[in-house]
Amino acid sequence: MPDHDQAAIALLRAVLRENCNTEQIARTHLNEAARGGIDPLDYCAHRFGLGNTLVWRRAAQWAGFAFAETTPIRGRLPRMDRIDHLGQMRTLRRDVLGQELQFVAPSFAQVLQLAGADEALRTRVRFTPPEAIETGASAAASEQLILGAQQNTTLLWPRASAAQDLPLHARVMFVAILLTMVGLVMAAGVISRPVLVPIAAVLLLAPGLMRLVAALPRTSRAASRMLTDPELPAYSVLIPLRDEAAMVPMLARAMGALDYPALCIKRTSVLEEPMDWRYNSRIAYRVSWVLGIVVDLAALFLGFCLIYVALRWLTGM
Repeated sequence: MPDHDQAAIALLRAVLRENCNTEQIARTHLNEAARGGIDPLDYCAHRFGLGNTLVWRRAAQWAGFAFAETTPIRGRLPRMDRIDHLGQMRTLRRDVLGQELQFVAPSFAQVLQLAGADEALRTRVRFTPPEAIETGASAAASEQLILGAQQNTTLLWPRASAAQDLPLHARVMFVAILLTMVGLVMAAGVISRPVLVPIAAVLLLAPGLMRLVAALPRTSRAASRMLTDPELPAYSVLIPLRDEAAMVPMLARAMGALDYPALCIKRTSVLEEPMDWRYNSRIAYRVSWVLGIVVDLAALFLGFCLIYVALRWLTGM
């Protein structure tokens, strides 16, 4: 086990306070965090339920730095070459009342180093929890984040996007097939009813059946072996939102249902512009779901009617 110095033990005891009454208990927690590959400050925030705000506030008090629970969100950040590095930011430089301040969410080792800083550095640096850095940076780089989210699929899989990589002859063939299918549906009631009516019915029935099957609740699969917390990688989930209030409750339920420790996942929602929350988003989502089912049932009914007409025509009734 690593040998921890007195400064590390004193910092951990200052953060945990009543949860760590002796040096031996502090050494035990430091060793446990080291075995799991977890920063001791993150370990304290999640292992004891203290939360990031309280943990970093106590760390700032121990190191002699001012603490800010939030960071300024006005202004814009310089353009970043790698927008995926935004989730790893632990510092944010902002102008506050004409004074340039550095907001930092230091790790445990960095707090120990900053404890010996001079007075000039203490006046320019503010401790803040990691989520405050993420919120401030996401708000400042919202335009770049939205653009990156829109182009992410094309950047990762350039040949998977029809708008970017589909050749001209394939586009022409697709348009020709689509026009042919529309023409067959329009001509089904005029010529060759025994042949065209069943084809039109299949074209109408297939999408409706697929949508209905997709809307049916699925039975849960057998649970596989769960990994331990140290085996799980850390993920940053970026959710771009724009005029999609009806999707927020579903997204919140989906994110909350993830069987993943809060220590290893970071959720950030990016708003491109203010959203209108004056209507009930849950009701809007349910209405849209019901309308989709009604449209599918109407398509199925029309398809069955066409098949019935074709059968009567074939039997001569």
